[in-house]
Amino acid sequence: MHLIDVGTGLSVLVQGHDWNLLYDAGSADDKSGNQSSGRSKSRVIAYLYAALGPSGAKKCVPDSDPWPVANLPERRIDHMVLSHPHDDHGSLMDDVFDCYAVANMWDSGAINDTVFYDRIIERVAAEQGLAYNTAVAPPQPPQIKVRKNHDLSGHTWRQFAEGDVIKLDDTASFTILHANGHAGGDFNENSIVIRMDLGSKSLLLVGDAESGPRELPSAALGDVEKHLVEHYPALIDTDILQVGHHGSKTSSRAEFVRHVSPEIALISGGPKKYQTVTLPDAEIVSFLEGEGIRVLRTDASDAAGCAVADRFGRDEDRPGGCDNYLLEW
Repeated sequence: MHLIDVGTGLSVLVQGHDWNLLYDAGSADDKSGNQSSGRSKSRVIAYLYAALGPSGAKKCVPDSDPWPVANLPERRIDHMVLSHPHDDHGSLMDDVFDCYAVANMWDSGAINDTVFYDRIIERVAAEQGLAYNTAVAPPQPPQIKVRKNHDLSGHTWRQFAEGDVIKLDDTASFTILHANGHAGGDFNENSIVIRMDLGSKSLLLVGDAESGPRELPSAALGDVEKHLVEHYPALIDTDILQVGHHGSKTSSRAEFVRHVSPEIALISGGPKKYQTVTLPDAEIVSFLEGEGIRVLRTDASDAAGCAVADRFGRDEDRPGGCDNYLLEW
């Protein structure tokens, strides 16, 4: 399992022996199509190049590679999940589509009328052999309008629901614990929450799932976290937790975290502010550490500067590419 430092955003790669799953690929600092001399400067593409191997055309080769091999067959990403349609979770996904063959796309179905989401759906429509999975029933005819209409009539479109179990191999699977495709006031409420069972370990991916307004961890449960505790108290009990909403006080209520009881908490954060706040909030980090949980943060080097000479993606003094984490078992 890889927690990728994308700066202010989230991207998690999970690999089995013969499958892989990418949960989110977005950043508020590192934008799509970031290239130099026709080669990629993207943090996500550079990381996938190292973890999965070279794939695709010249623009899919990091500009840090001294011996690039381009125009290769595209490697496969078995499952790509957009937790919810915010750009810090999905802005780099069109780059992934450009460089890899995506077999299954998982999307809440809530439509955000933005350029980045329009590009994702455009890539979905163009991807040969892709199965599109959403929490909403396919319309007839099967098309999605974001900024323009995208025809998905040539694709398999499946509706998923809470409780669905997707087998990955004989010892690995993931279970849908939250599915909401209806557009409301806050796309964070659409976060696809999945529990991954990976041999001897389990992982809970929550995207930006929240409990409500910014409060201390001692505050009452609400929103998605309350739903998970009330409906899936046993299933959210996992070894590793991706901390909701980048460690914001909107999430990680004490009751929720204690039901999860993780050994490791993953926080993906960066220097760009969410409204007026830079995440993670100190109160959330302090609470997690006080519970005896090991906290891994992608912003660990943001203040002091990256000590690594060869970062993933561009080496300029900008967020991301430095504090990546690889957990193996």
